[in-house]
Amino acid sequence: IIKGPSYIGAHCRVGKNVQIARSILLDHVTIGDGVTLDEAIIGSYTQLESSVRVPNGAAIGPHSRITEHSRL
Repeated sequence: IIKGPSYIGAHCRVGKNVQIARSILLDHVTIGDGVTLDEAIIGSYTQLESSVRVPNGAAIGPHSRITEHSRL
């Protein structure tokens, strides 16, 4: 589900049951199943694995990998 003005860059992959609201995903981002993003900025070539919890307004730099079930 994508809500509000959001930007999803080129070559991004988004899993099942993902919610993206007012967020920016730069190029080559992978979002695993069950992730929710709200007012987040995700840098290029970043991977968020399944069930990662991202706080509202978070910024994650490029070339990052957040492992499954992590909480930021």
